[in-house]
Amino acid sequence: MKSTWKTLVAGILDIVAGCFKLMGVLGLIIAIIAIESENRAYVHEVNPVYILTAIAVPLAILGILAIVGGIYTINRKNWALAIIGSIAAFLPFSLLGLIALILTAFARDEFRSNTVQAEGIRDTAN
Repeated sequence: MKSTWKTLVAGILDIVAGCFKLMGVLGLIIAIIAIESENRAYVHEVNPVYILTAIAVPLAILGILAIVGGIYTINRKNWALAIIGSIAAFLPFSLLGLIALILTAFARDEFRSNTVQAEGIRDTAN
C-alpha cells in the first residue's frame, strides 16, 4: 500500500470545506436570532426564520459529514466514509470539495479497508 499526498490534501480540504459550512450555519443562527428579537407578527407572510432554519439544518449536516469524512481520509481508514465526506464537502458546489472529491476518488487503493478486505478474500481462498 503506497501512501501519497492525495489523501492528506483531500482530508484537509474536506475539513476546511466543512468548517466553512459550519461558519455559514453560525451566520444563519445569528440571523435567526436577530429576526426573532424583532417580535414581528407574520400573519400572511412566510416567516423567514423557517426558511433560514431549512437552510441551516442541511448545511450543518453536510459540514459535520465533511469534517468526519476528512478525518477518515487523513487516517486512510474507510474509503466509503471518505468519499461520502468529500461529496458532503462538494455540496452545494464548492471548489474545495470538488478537488477533495477527485483526490479521494483517485486515492482509493490507499485506504486500509480495501486492503483488509482483499487480504481476507485471499486467506479464505487458501
